[in-house]
Amino acid sequence: MVGLSKNAGKTSLLNAILANAPDLEWGVFSTGIDGEEEDRVYKSPKPRVKIPAGCYFCTDTQSVESLGSRASILASRLFSGRKLWFLKAEEELETVITGPASVLEQSKVMLNMRALGASKILVDGSLDRKSIALDRLLHLSVMVLGASFGSSKEIIEEINRINLLQSIYSPNLYFGKPASGARFYSFATNKDSFDDAEGLPQKVLFNKDGAWYDTGFESLMGNLDKMQKIMQQEPDAIYVPTAYTSLMHEKLAPALIQGKTQLIVRHPFQLYLTLAELKQLHKRSLIKAFRRLFVGFYALNSTAVGKSPQDALKFRAAIRKKFPDMRVIDIMELEDVGRKK
Repeated sequence: MVGLSKNAGKTSLLNAILANAPDLEWGVFSTGIDGEEEDRVYKSPKPRVKIPAGCYFCTDTQSVESLGSRASILASRLFSGRKLWFLKAEEELETVITGPASVLEQSKVMLNMRALGASKILVDGSLDRKSIALDRLLHLSVMVLGASFGSSKEIIEEINRINLLQSIYSPNLYFGKPASGARFYSFATNKDSFDDAEGLPQKVLFNKDGAWYDTGFESLMGNLDKMQKIMQQEPDAIYVPTAYTSLMHEKLAPALIQGKTQLIVRHPFQLYLTLAELKQLHKRSLIKAFRRLFVGFYALNSTAVGKSPQDALKFRAAIRKKFPDMRVIDIMELEDVGRKK
């Protein structure tokens, strides 16, 4: 589960899901630290993570020591020199959950939890290009729409942007030789450019007449002048393995559109573009992605840290009216159901 902003309400949603289905063999961890008593930035109270009996979770040494016999220690692992513990709750408890920082190590946590007995895993995470929320191991993402992000109008604009990002996916896009009958691009450079973990290049590439050429740089950041010179050749496509921002788009958009050059990225959420900029590329079919952004459903949270809370009923009604076919739940409604059980 991921949020549109800090303090969106992910932990509240996590607690509500666990409270509504406590008998499932959940595994729970965070890509940061969740369940602390107060926010490190705002110093405001934060919800503790409420773990039901039988739930598997990942935490740090300090939390293990405070839990005593209320949880069984199943294993411990070192992640980038930091020791983390895998536990199983023997009774309902409140605690801190955590996890490693890198996507690769977060993936290992998921696999370890599955091996220990967890049937379904909930990850309290963030949505950025380095997040496990974009990893192929995850079945779906849950987007938390917190009032901390802004007004209802701003949130509706962001939902429209995310919905457009979900449509940017090309399943038949390959580097190298694909399955029979599928479209592919041949790659005519050094194999060292490939990321072994994903089978995708780590360098910015451009395609001309069916062949891919290595630019020699890993990001457009600091290399826009070089990229603009390459764009003068009117390449058929460019591949960007890292972020593509509005600033970059301002420099490259004229050449992209005039030359009808395809922009190819690993994942749609690498596109740090406004809704208008995305529409500009999408309507001309100039943008493709190897992976898919899939938001299973949206969760509403009408409270906002440091702001007057939005009226829950009005907030909920505005979102549901604008997106009548979108799967939307309200955290407050879910919490009420959990308390009644």
